[in-house]
This record gives sequence, C-alpha cells and structure tokens, in this order.
Amino acid sequence: MEYPDYSNPNEDNIDLEDNKNANLLDDAKSYDRGYTKIYRSYLTENGRTKRVKIELYASGGVGSDIRDAETGEYYKYKAGSLDEELFFKVSIAIGECKNKLGSHTFFYSSPEQYMAHLLVDDDISDEIIDKWRIRKNIRARIVEEKKKPKSRVIVK
Repeated sequence: MEYPDYSNPNEDNIDLEDNKNANLLDDAKSYDRGYTKIYRSYLTENGRTKRVKIELYASGGVGSDIRDAETGEYYKYKAGSLDEELFFKVSIAIGECKNKLGSHTFFYSSPEQYMAHLLVDDDISDEIIDKWRIRKNIRARIVEEKKKPKSRVIVK
C-alpha cells in the first residue's frame, strides 16, 4: 500500500509563528496521560523510505472511558465492558508506547482506521475483520435496543 507524500522540498514552509504554535501544542499534549507518539517508516511513491511520527491516545483501565486512538476523542462507552465490541481493540506491546497511563490499549472505529493510522499493510486477515464486524453489529443492535423507550400495556 502506498501513502501520499504531501511534503514539497521546493517550498520553504517553516514559519516561526507556526513553530511556536506547534511547540505550545506539543507542550499541551505532554500533560495528556494517554498521549504517546511512535515512529513508523514507509516507502514513498518514488521508492524512498520516509519516517513519520504517529500520535496515539491510549485508553485507561477497566471502567475508564474508551478513547479514539487517532483523535483522542472520549466515548461514553467503558473499557472492560461489552461495549468494547463496538471498537477495534489493539494492544501495542513492543515497548514503543510510553504514555503516563502505562496503557498499551488503543481503540479504533474499524480495522481500516487502525491500518491507515499506523501505516499497516495487510496486517489483518479478512477472517478476523469479518468476525469483528459480526460482533460489532450484534453489539450495536443491543445498544440500539436499550435506547428505545419501553412501552407499558395497562389492562383494566
């Protein structure tokens, strides 16, 4: 799988104000206990290897809110509950993730989001993806059923 290279070597886009804002943002992220960054390499269209920084947001332990690994958005669903089945759960346990939570658990909305975010090529078999979709759809139906108002019938 090839990834687009949006950098332009002919364009000097380094702006001091942008650097200052980027540094402020990096400082803010350092206070986020679930934030971490890892580095991945991939081949560009011209055959060169490019190293990129990938930012990740870990979810906490059992009972904490599930967090989108790519965006950092918190969901109303809890880690350790059956609602985990609504997400594609990944554990990165190769020593790269050094967040303050100590968690290596990441939740994605789909296997495709995971593969695109971490620049993974064909890492997940179709069988695993199909099984995940079935589990997710079953759980999504259960969640929707719980949202429906319960009607009562009163017989006189």
